[in-house]
Order: sequence, then structure tokens, then C-alpha cells
Amino acid sequence: MRVGRVVGQAGIALGLAWTAACGNTAEAPSPPQGGSSSGGALSGSGGSTAGSSGQSGSSGSGGAPQGGGSSGQGGGSAGQSEVTKYQACAAYMNAQCNRRYLECSGFPAEDDPCPEFLVWCPDFLFAEDSRLDVAGVLACAQKWRDHPCELMNQGLSPECGLLNGTRALGEPCYSGAQCASRRCGAGEDPAHPDCGACIPIGKAGDTCTDGKVACPDRYECSSEGCQPGITSNLPDGTVCQRYGQCYGESLCFPAPDGQMRCQPQRKPGEDCSNGAYCVRGATCGANGKCEMLVPAKLGELCYLRGCEEGGWCDNAAIAPDTTRCIPRAEPGAPCQTLQGLSGDQQGNCPEGMTCACRDATCTTQACVNLRHDGQTCDTALLQCIAGTTCQAGQCVGVERQGLEGAACSD
Repeated sequence: MRVGRVVGQAGIALGLAWTAACGNTAEAPSPPQGGSSSGGALSGSGGSTAGSSGQSGSSGSGGAPQGGGSSGQGGGSAGQSEVTKYQACAAYMNAQCNRRYLECSGFPAEDDPCPEFLVWCPDFLFAEDSRLDVAGVLACAQKWRDHPCELMNQGLSPECGLLNGTRALGEPCYSGAQCASRRCGAGEDPAHPDCGACIPIGKAGDTCTDGKVACPDRYECSSEGCQPGITSNLPDGTVCQRYGQCYGESLCFPAPDGQMRCQPQRKPGEDCSNGAYCVRGATCGANGKCEMLVPAKLGELCYLRGCEEGGWCDNAAIAPDTTRCIPRAEPGAPCQTLQGLSGDQQGNCPEGMTCACRDATCTTQACVNLRHDGQTCDTALLQCIAGTTCQAGQCVGVERQGLEGAACSD
């Protein structure tokens, strides 16, 4: 999966954020919680748009329901009244995630491309003071499915004509869908750090790293303020600026001519002495050639090596190079995910299972089979995804989770 590849290799936290009509370049939009956005991300609610890991932040659009002029009509086709808000939100998230992270990057679409984003549904689009409706969101989802990759790669999102929220600048928010500006940035209440505030859209050069100003369309937030965004999914041989800017599995690193160019990752035995990246499972050896890493056995050091089947590289150690392989957790047992990696859903659970929160505050996690809207939930190991609840043995989407209240209220 593209999202997992980007997160795993670039260390980028992924998420979705409601923003303006036309997007700008955004490798990885950030989630609508507070805190600092990570590399190539834009701010969804509280938090800054500063980049990390050598990436600049992005603050135009590039997350959840974009597209739509400043205050257009909801739109959408008739005959969709039976679709719930949760289903519409999930359809939108999946449509944009597939287009943004998979299809336009040369990978096939998936039925469940970004489960980590669905946990915000339906609140993310249908929170209080959002004026979105089910029909309009479904219509926008279809526009994302049909959106030309040439425009997507330039940071342009489809025009959906969706209504802006009603909250004025400075008012608290959980999602930009609530704001008249469509931008929910860093909040002002230290007692509620996960609660954002509606922020204005700035102009080229404006300071943006504090999350108090969103960059205009096709601009991104960097340490130098709002700067023009970059083109993504560049073909091999093209001059590039960023690690994950290239098409498919290719990456940006020094070419023989000294320029940073998009190139295939080097295979075992190929030269990597000039800073080239080796394929997954390989590393650049002392002789300047890519060589395969031997997976570690249980109890062995596993930093950069990974573990044999049945093992998991425990990253709870203070120093990365002291991590060792531990047995994977049993179904239903407590579990852990990779620290600082928001895209890690499996953690140390068995293949096919999810390390999921067992309560609203996520104080405990356990290995379960995560179920989606309409799927069965009739055993202890079948847990409904956030935003749905188990009713008569089936997961059913809720009208609203109350995420804003949890973030902005005591």
C-alpha cells in the first residue's frame, strides 16, 4: 500500500484535513488533532504546519473534502437519502486516499486504503456548524475518483462546490469543515491542546509554521513561510527536491551527474556509494554496494534488519540500535504500535489483525479484527472501527462520535 510505504520509508505522519477548494502540493496531510504536523503535511485542526524530517510543511489543501469554490452549493445526485453520514464520509476518505496516494502514484486502488483516516468519520465532515450534506459529499467523492492525475500531481483538487462552514476566524474547531475560511489551525486554549481555531488564508511569504495562517492554494508551509508547492509523482530521470516526490517506488537521490533526480531504488549488488537508496530489505554495505539484510531471530538485535516471521522489532528501547525481536502478541492480547508512526495499524499483532484502542481514551490496545460499517461484530475479536457501533451483531455508523467535544470541552 502506498500510504504504508510513504510512512514507513519517509517517516511521514499521514492524515486528512478539510481545506480549500483547490489543493496545493501535500505529500501527507495531517490529522485534525492538535500538535505539530509532520513533514509535507498541512494542519487540520490544532497544531502547526511546520515540517519535520527534512520535509517542509504544506498548508494549502490536500486533505479531506477539498474542492468547491468559496461558498458553492452542496450538490449531489438524488436517491441517496438512505446513505448515512458515516458511509458518505468513508466513501469520501477512501476516494481521495486512493487517488492521492495510490492510483496517481502507479498503484491499484484498494477497498480499504487508509483505515487510519476513517476513525474521524463522520465527525470530520459533519461536525456542528458544518453545512455539508450526504449528497454533496458523495458527489465530491466521485469527482475525486475521476480527477485527472496530471492535476493531482500539480496539487490541484477537483471542484466540488461544497458549502463552507459557519464559524468565524478565531472560533474553536475540530475540522475545517466547520470554518467559513475552511481552515482549522492551531488553537489558543492551552487547556485543550487538541482543539483548533479557524484561521485565515495568507499569501505568499507569510509566516505559517505556528499554525495561525494557512497558505494559499498551490503553496506550502516551510521555514521560509508560504512557498510555491512542488509537483509530485515525477518520472525517473526528472530533477527533484524531495525523497518521496517520485512516481511509484522510485525515490529522489543523487544521480551520476550530481543532480538530485528520481531513480529506481538500487537492487542487491548495485552501487549505492553516492547516497542511492537500496530496495526494501537491503542496505548499503561497506563496499558501496546494496546487500540484503538477514532478518533477526527472536531475541536478536533487529535495528534496520527486521525480524523473521513470527517476530516483531520492539521499538520501545531507549536507543534504536538496542531494539530486539520479540514474539508477536496473541489475538485479543495487549499490543503496541511503532512509536511515532501513525500509519502503523498492525503493530505487534498477528498478520491481518489490528492493534486497536479498546476505550475512548485509548489507554489500552489489543489485537482484534477491525470491522467496518455493515460487517459482523458478533465475537470478542471482531471490533467495530471508530465511528461505528455494534448493533445486533453488525457494525453500524453513528450520527456523530463527539470528537469535537472530546477535543474542545472538559
